[in-house]
Amino acid sequence: MTRLDGVPPDQRLGRLAAELRRALGAPSVLTDPAALRAYDCDGLTSHRATPGVVVLADDEAAVSTTVAACARYGVPFVARGSG
Repeated sequence: MTRLDGVPPDQRLGRLAAELRRALGAPSVLTDPAALRAYDCDGLTSHRATPGVVVLADDEAAVSTTVAACARYGVPFVARGSG
């Protein structure tokens, strides 16, 4: 189990991204601010929020790994709706 006591949210995101890169491969985990901007909205373009991490999951196992890691790190998981 990952220890998160006293870990600031910005460090949690970095640790989450590192774990996901190890589990899913670096090309599947986006953290570059320029790349993240492409995912700041889906079909509802009037509401934009740039994500901290984007995972390009190839299969059900990758989704499961991602959701479990987000839960461990206390990071919300939001599925992309369209676009």
